[in-house]
Amino acid sequence: MLKAGLPKPRYEEIGSSFVVTFFKEESRKRGEGLNEGLKSVLKAIQNQPGVQAKELIEKLEGRPLKTIERQIKALMESKRIERRGSRKTGGYFIQKRDAVRGKTLETDS
Repeated sequence: MLKAGLPKPRYEEIGSSFVVTFFKEESRKRGEGLNEGLKSVLKAIQNQPGVQAKELIEKLEGRPLKTIERQIKALMESKRIERRGSRKTGGYFIQKRDAVRGKTLETDS
C-alpha cells in the first residue's frame, strides 16, 4: 500500500477484536473521478458555453440524447456545470467558481 501511495491503515483493538481500517486515496484534481463520457460532455460545454443537450448529440458523435441527459445530470449533481436560462432557450455552463480556479477545465487526467 505504501508503494502505491495510499494512506497508512489504522489498527485498533476493540475488546477482544482487532479492526483494520483502510483509506482510499483522495482525489487531488477536480477532473479526477470522471469517466471519458463525462469528460467529453464537460469539454463540449467548455468549448461552447450555453450549449443545449440536443446540440451535444452532433458534437459527441451521435451519442443518444438519453445518455447525454444522464451525463449532464451527473455533472450538475457534482456541481461542475449549471443550467442558465429558460427551459426552451437556456443552456449549460461551467460553474463560475470552477472556471475561475481552472479546476474543472482540466479534463485530461
